Formats: sequence, C-alpha cells, structure tokens
Amino acid sequence: MPGNPLEIQQSQKLEQASTLPSVVRSLVQRGDDEIRVRPSQAFRGLSTSDAGEGAQELYFPMPYNDEQVSIVQKLHANDGVVVQGPPGTGKTHTIANVISHYLALGKRVLVTAKSESALAVLQEKLPESIRPLSISLLADERDGMRQFEHAIQTIASRVSTIRPDRAAATIAAAAEKLNQLHARITDIDNTVAAYARKHMERYFFQGREVTPEEMAKVVIETADQHEWFVDEVPVSSDSTLPFDDSDISALRQARLAVGQDLTYLGHRLPDPGLLPTWADLRGLHTDLLKASAIDESVSVGRTLPLVDSSLETFTKCQALVSFLEDRKVVATRLAGLAYPWMGALQARLADMHPQDPLLVALQTLLAEVRHLDEQRRDLVARAVSVPEGAESNADFREAIARLVAGRSAFFLPFGKAEARKLLTEVSLAGAEPSGSEQWGLVSQVLEWRDEARRVVARWNALVEDCQLPQAPGKTEGGFRSVAEWRSVVEDAHRIRFVYDKALHPRLKEVLGSSAEQLWTEGEEFVTEAHQSLRRHIDRSQLAYALRQIQDLLK
Repeated sequence: MPGNPLEIQQSQKLEQASTLPSVVRSLVQRGDDEIRVRPSQAFRGLSTSDAGEGAQELYFPMPYNDEQVSIVQKLHANDGVVVQGPPGTGKTHTIANVISHYLALGKRVLVTAKSESALAVLQEKLPESIRPLSISLLADERDGMRQFEHAIQTIASRVSTIRPDRAAATIAAAAEKLNQLHARITDIDNTVAAYARKHMERYFFQGREVTPEEMAKVVIETADQHEWFVDEVPVSSDSTLPFDDSDISALRQARLAVGQDLTYLGHRLPDPGLLPTWADLRGLHTDLLKASAIDESVSVGRTLPLVDSSLETFTKCQALVSFLEDRKVVATRLAGLAYPWMGALQARLADMHPQDPLLVALQTLLAEVRHLDEQRRDLVARAVSVPEGAESNADFREAIARLVAGRSAFFLPFGKAEARKLLTEVSLAGAEPSGSEQWGLVSQVLEWRDEARRVVARWNALVEDCQLPQAPGKTEGGFRSVAEWRSVVEDAHRIRFVYDKALHPRLKEVLGSSAEQLWTEGEEFVTEAHQSLRRHIDRSQLAYALRQIQDLLK
C-alpha cells in the first residue's frame, strides 16, 4: 500500500481514471473478495470439433492437450493467466501455440523474458511459416536494430505482394475446407463413440448380464460345436432360439426330400407358356452365329475395326453407311451408261476445283436446262403445236402478240402471206387456239425456243473445255440431247465434288488409319469399308438377341 499522502493521492487518481485499460486498472484497484465464474468460450479443435453453436476456431499448429485449450479459454475471459511448471513440461511449446493462435486471429503479440536465450528458444519453436512474422530484439543494440530493420522490410515486402481479392478467396476456400475437416472429425468421433457404447454396454445372455467380451469368448470356445449351422439365427428379445431339436430334425428330412431342387427355394418358376417356341430359339441361335462370325471376322482382320466403341463413332458409322450406299447408287447409274465421252468428262472434273469459272458456268447452265426441260414437258402435255422455225418470223411473232392482247392478228386484211400461212399451222390440242389464254401458250412456246437456242449455244461453247459432246441442232433437237445429258453430268459432278471429296475424311473418322488404304486400293477399299461397316451395324443390332438370351436365362 502507498505510504505517503502523495502516493495515496496518485493511487486515488488512478482508481478514478476512466480511460485506463481494464488490465491496467485491475493493478491499482482493490481486489474483489467474491469469486466470479466467467462463461467459458468453446473452441473447435481436434478433440472438440463438435463444440456446438458459438464455438470459435482454435489455431494451434502443433500438438496440444486440454490444458493448453484451457489456457486460451482463460485468456479469452480474463486479462491474464499464470502458467507454471518445471523445465521440460512444454511451457515453450504451449507459448508457441498460443502465439500462433492469436497471430491467426490478426492480433499482435509481445513476448518478453529475462534472458535472451529463452526468447531465442521460443522463436525456434514457432512453425517455419509463422517465424518470418516475428520481429526479435535478441542481441546488442546495433545487431538488434539491424535484425529489427530486416524483419520489418521482409514483412513489408510480403504485404506489398498480397492481392486482397485473391487472399480473400484463398481464406474463404481454406475456411470451407476447415469446416469439412471438422465435420469429418465429428463423424469419426461419433462413430468411435457408437462403437465404444456397443462394446461397453452389457447384454442379457444365457440368463445373465454379460459384456460383449464375455459373449465373444463363449462364441470362440463353442465354435466347433456350432460351425455346421450356417444360417443366420433370428433375433430374439430373450436370447432363446425359436426352434428346438425336433424342428432341426424335420428340416433335415425336408432338405433330403427336396434334394437338388432346393436351389429353386425362394424363386418363382416361369410359366411354360411364356417360354419361347422352337422357331424363336432357332432365330436366336442364327443371330448368335451371325454375331460370332462377325466377331471372328474382326479378330482375323477380314472386317476393318472401328476407331473406338463410343456411341458417337457408331452414330457416324450409320451415317457413313447411308453415305456410301447413296454414292453407290449414283456410281452404278453412271456405270450403266454407254456414253463414250463419260471417261473424258470424269477425268476433266477430277482436275477442276469447285470454284473453277468453267465449272460454275456449267453448274448454272445445268440448272437452266433443268428449268427449261420442266417447261417443255408442261407445254408438250398441253399439246401446243407451232411450226418449226416460226419463232424466227417477225411478222408471225407480232401477230401472236396481238392475239394475246385480244386484238386481230393483222392490222390489214391483206399482206404478210408467210406469217398468215404459219398462223394457220398453229394448233392447241388439235384445234385452232382461241382466246388470249390459249394464244398465250403459243407465245410461251416461242419464248421457250428462244431460251433453248441460247442454252444450246452456251452448251456447245463449253464442249471443248469441259469434254462434253456437241449438241445436234440448235433448238428442240439439240435441247433434247442436252436435257438427256444433264442428269449424267450432274451425277458425275456429284460423285466428284459431293461424295469423293468427303469420302476420305469420313472414312478416317470411323475407321482411323485404315482409311489410308483408299489412296492405294481405290474402289476396292470403298467396297470393303462398306461391307465392314454393315457388319458392325448388324452386330449392334444382333445385341438384341443377346439381351433376349439373358432374359431367358434369368
């Protein structure tokens, strides 16, 4: 207690000060005679993962025990705690754990000691990842300041490289992982506790209460007497068996009587009417033989293997089979034609690329030929007859235009004898046309002949460059030949630029490296690939037979 008035006055001022920290205030206040129990803070740790709501995280990086946890609990509720013990009891270890815990919470920790060696030992106890965060003054003034400055610069350098957003995400991920680990530890603790309860609980067995250990000893000692009994014994509340020796004897006799049919116990035998007929079985047998033959042909190399067994590859296989069958139809149609110029045309197309101006012009011409041929068929069906060459007579065309407009054919009743003669030779379904609509059909014939003449001329202009035959005649005769050749040229173009251009890439998608044989074997390989793909599709369809057999076996 203070002895002079000045000390008493200063002590009273300190007691009355309201700005002093509570820990400093407690040093100068009078002690309290009443023992006050403060609530204990729960921490989650290796032994307390299931600490309940309100529990805080315990950040001890090194092994610990309940006494170390109680130190942090006391520090959480009080201004200080005294820890004492003889050398070697783990005080430095405990202090290192406590320092790590408060550093993890973002707090600052000051550690002092009488000797420099004690602080050096403590610093060495800190985990390596935490040690750089400690600033030590453990030497003389000059060395201590140099170490102090180096530690400050190291911490500042590390802080400057921290990205807050990335650090926050890392902390959140670590917190989530920590929660998961605590949940797993809690589950393991509960499982261990459940096993412990079962092994510590006492059971009523053979008329007395026994421990699980005693029950296990009885089972082991009497194993030779009961090893013949392999069935699972039903559970009984009073530990007595629900059968006696007479029941066992009756069961043995029943087993002998049933014999091998005991296998069917618990199974429902199928209705004989549901079993397949001999015709169905014969069909299944045939399908299995086909599947086996396909498997054998794949194994010995007579069937080209698919690049893999995925559903995507099988879908491409089905599409490729349709592609090859369409190509075969077109190729067969071309092979059945006896045009002497076919070979030269196909060779010429093989040297052209899709954007070749000659090829583009030919494609445009073929489209016009198709359209004009449809018009020709329509006019032939209407039985419109116009004299050959009449479209070249200007007076005749003028007369037709006047008739289409609903006027008389000629302005004067005389003159233009040739045009009048041609007009009398025009007929529609065997009769003289009448009315603007019927004369309009005659006008369409004249316009069609003009277009046909131009088309034939353009065809003949491409004959030499595209290896095409010369069209005979300049109008209808020549156009009929061009219209007949159109489908042949379109098929040849389709083979070259639709099928053969995509053939190798699509074969390689499904058959892998085997597709390279296309360059050396040509059409023979295409035929072989088509047959192999058909076998793979047939094999997948035959899998239905295998499923039926599995159902029958069940």
